[in-house]
Amino acid sequence: MLRRLDPFLMLDEFHVAISGGFPDHSHHGFETITYLLPHSPGIILLEYFCGHKGELAPGDLQWLCPGRGIVHAEMPASRDAPAIGLQLWLNLPARLKMTDPKYQEIPASGLPRAKDGNVEQPVEILKVLHKMSLADVSTNHIIVG
Repeated sequence: MLRRLDPFLMLDEFHVAISGGFPDHSHHGFETITYLLPHSPGIILLEYFCGHKGELAPGDLQWLCPGRGIVHAEMPASRDAPAIGLQLWLNLPARLKMTDPKYQEIPASGLPRAKDGNVEQPVEILKVLHKMSLADVSTNHIIVG
C-alpha cells in the first residue's frame, strides 16, 4: 500500500516553538520543501554545514535536495514569535540519491500571486514550481488538485 504513495513521504504542519526548533540534523535520499505560511508570526534561521546561512520569512519557500547527505539546522529567530509552516518530503529516485546536495531559497516576493477582484493570494506553490520551474527541481512529481 505505501508504494502507491511514493514519492510522497510526509507532509507536516509545524509550529516551531520559542524554545524548540530543529537543531543540527541530517537528511539524505529525499527532497524537502519548506514553506513558511504567510500568517506565521515568526521566521526561521537556517544554517548548513557547507557554510550557507539564511532565513525563511513568512511566505518564503525553501527547496532542499540533500542527495547523498547534508547536515543543517532550522531554528526560530525570535523568542517572541513561533514560526508556522508546512514541510513536504519527496522521495528521490534511486539514480539521484547520491547526487551532490543543493538548496534554494525563494522569497515570497519571487512567488507569483493570483488576483481576483480585491482578493490576492499566492498561487498554489507546488503547481508553480512544477509548471514554471521557479526551483531547480531534481524530479518531476505528479501534482494532484
